[in-house]
Amino acid sequence: MSDPVAGSAAARTPQGTLTLQTVPMPADTNSGGDVFGGWVVSQMDIAAGTTAMDRAQGRCDTVAIEALRTAWDQRAVTMDDLWSAAQTVRMSNVMRPYLESLT
Repeated sequence: MSDPVAGSAAARTPQGTLTLQTVPMPADTNSGGDVFGGWVVSQMDIAAGTTAMDRAQGRCDTVAIEALRTAWDQRAVTMDDLWSAAQTVRMSNVMRPYLESLT
């Protein structure tokens, strides 16, 4: 019998380098014990900023996830465009969670 989640995102092995590892505190959860989505996005932004600073060897800005969402929703870019840009600047590991959140 095959595993029903074998092809899902949960079954994939993580790739890339671990940039940030943190544990949410009780203040970061709702009454049901679930972590707020904004907290997760904030941690992703911190990790992206850390990686960007390492790559740039100095200060830099990170792209807001809202800008990616807006470009995607307005059909100004395709997923291939975003993925190609991420690979061009060698940020595909950082951009992967953002791009997966759009689909």
